[in-house]
Amino acid sequence: MKGTFGKAIEVLCILLVIGTFIHLALVWSNMPDVIPVHYGFDGQIDEWGSKSRILVVPMLMLVLCAGIDIVERHPKWWSTGGIQITDRNRAGIYHAFGSMLASIKVVIAVGLSAVSAVQVNGTPQPWFLFPLFIAALVLVVVFWIVQVYRMR
Repeated sequence: MKGTFGKAIEVLCILLVIGTFIHLALVWSNMPDVIPVHYGFDGQIDEWGSKSRILVVPMLMLVLCAGIDIVERHPKWWSTGGIQITDRNRAGIYHAFGSMLASIKVVIAVGLSAVSAVQVNGTPQPWFLFPLFIAALVLVVVFWIVQVYRMR
C-alpha cells in the first residue's frame, strides 16, 4: 500500500505524462516539420528528424513510469541486495525500496518532460540538463540505499 509520499509522486507523474502529451497536442500544428531529435553531451543539437519523432520521449516516459508503477506494486519482485528480510524489518525496507522506486519515477518524469519541452522549442538543450538528470538519479538511489542499510 502506498503512503502519502507514494500517492503524491504517482499523481505528479501522471500529471507530468498527461501534461507533456497535452503540451505536444497544443503546439503540434505550429511546429516545423523537422525538429531536433537528439542532443550531444554538450546540449547541442546533433540530429534532426520528423516532428513525429518527438512522440518518442513522452511515449518513453509513459512506458517507464507505468513499468515502475507495476514493479512498485509487487515487492516480491524487488532485489534487496542481499539484505535479509525479516518480520522486524520488512515494513521499513519495503517502504524504503518503494520510496526509492517512486523517487526514480518522478526524476524520470521530470527529466523527460524537460527534454520534450526543449525539443518542442527547437533550441539547444541546456548543458546542465543531462548531468543534472544523472546526478538526481544517482542521489536518489544512494539516499534510499543508505536508508535501507541503516534498517538491516
